[in-house]
Amino acid sequence: VSQSRYSRSIRDPNIYPKARINSWDLLDLKGNSYSFENVRGKVVLLNFTWKGCGQCIQKQPFTNILKQKYKSNNRLIILEVDLGKFDTMEDAITFSKKGNKNLLWVYDPQNKLAERLLFEGAPHEVLIDSKGHIDFISAGFNKDISLIYLQEISQKIDKALLEIRNN
Repeated sequence: VSQSRYSRSIRDPNIYPKARINSWDLLDLKGNSYSFENVRGKVVLLNFTWKGCGQCIQKQPFTNILKQKYKSNNRLIILEVDLGKFDTMEDAITFSKKGNKNLLWVYDPQNKLAERLLFEGAPHEVLIDSKGHIDFISAGFNKDISLIYLQEISQKIDKALLEIRNN
C-alpha cells in the first residue's frame, strides 16, 4: 500500500498487505445476496459511497470513466458500495438512479465490509487483486486533481490485471 497524491489518507501498510477478502455480506439493489463468488479470481475496485457524501457524488463520473475504459475487460469488476450505516436500501436505490446508472451498485446493509476494512465513512476506495489481497485503499476525493486520480488508479488496475495474465 502506498501513499497516493489524490487521496487524503491511506490505511496502515503494516495491516493491509496481509489483509485478504474472501467473503462479504453485500446485497444487490433487489435485496439478493451479491456473493464474493461473483468476483472470485477477478480484480475488484470497491467504491464506498452514500447519498449525502459530496465527494462521493463528485467521484462517480470518474468511476464511470474507469468503467468505460475497462468495459471490454471481464477480469475487472467495479462496484459502488452504498453504506447501510447512512442509507437504507431505498436510499441506495434512489441514489443509484440519480448517479451513474452504468455502474454496478451493491449495498453493505450493516457496514460489515467497511468495518472489516477499518473505516466507517466514504468515499473510500479499495482495490482487491485476483487472489483477494488488498492492493490499495484510499480515502477522500479531490475533483481538482481528477486526472491524476484516473492516471494513478488506472496504473494500479493495470498492474493487478497484468498479475492475472502472468499467473
